[in-house]
Amino acid sequence: MMEPVQPPARHPAPSQPALLRLCEIVVYGPGAPWRDARRRVLDEVSIDVPTGSVVAVAGPPGFGGTTLLRVAAGLVVPDSGRVYVSDHDVTTHPPAGRGVGLVPAGGGLLPQLTAEENIGYGLRLRDEASVLVRTRLADATELLELRSSLQLRPHELSAGQRLRTALARAVVTAPRVLLVDGTAGAAPADELGPMVQRLRREDGPAVLLCTSHAELAAAADMTVTMAGGRIQRGDR
Repeated sequence: MMEPVQPPARHPAPSQPALLRLCEIVVYGPGAPWRDARRRVLDEVSIDVPTGSVVAVAGPPGFGGTTLLRVAAGLVVPDSGRVYVSDHDVTTHPPAGRGVGLVPAGGGLLPQLTAEENIGYGLRLRDEASVLVRTRLADATELLELRSSLQLRPHELSAGQRLRTALARAVVTAPRVLLVDGTAGAAPADELGPMVQRLRREDGPAVLLCTSHAELAAAADMTVTMAGGRIQRGDR
């Protein structure tokens, strides 16, 4: 079991508008009575992710990071609290209408598809024009150094290649916010950190990264420490 992370303090970041805002998010555990605060998976969690930044939410295993990302992605509706993307309330919007991309722990690749087919899967579901699919796929492939592994299936890829493929699949849809689950089953922290940093372009997405690895937290612009579903400290 990994030890709880204790990320180092950060210097104050420039004031920037929040692209993603999670406001007083509460999620109760399965079957928990409404007033039983002891059964809260997330307990009034508020986090802002500024434009062009990487924000890490760090804590020991089970701190609530995966649930937080699922709330931001629209896969879980919070029991209370609001989710804003670009100042639009998307709390009850479906995932496809939020402008966010999710990279689940382990990548979540479809085993029957090649890396190239996995990367373009979301665009093809949206019935995007084939020229756009090719252009965005080429850009993501170049950015994440995947050219040599495009025809391989997930079981033939290394852990790092699987995660780069999952990142590419998320970014080809041009999300405003990228949600990355680095809590468990992901590539080694020393690989994931540089991959996320590559996405930091002027026109790139804001990134919310949840992790139990101190190395990943240290690479972010801002770190929020959580334990037991509650925010413990916010460092810049």
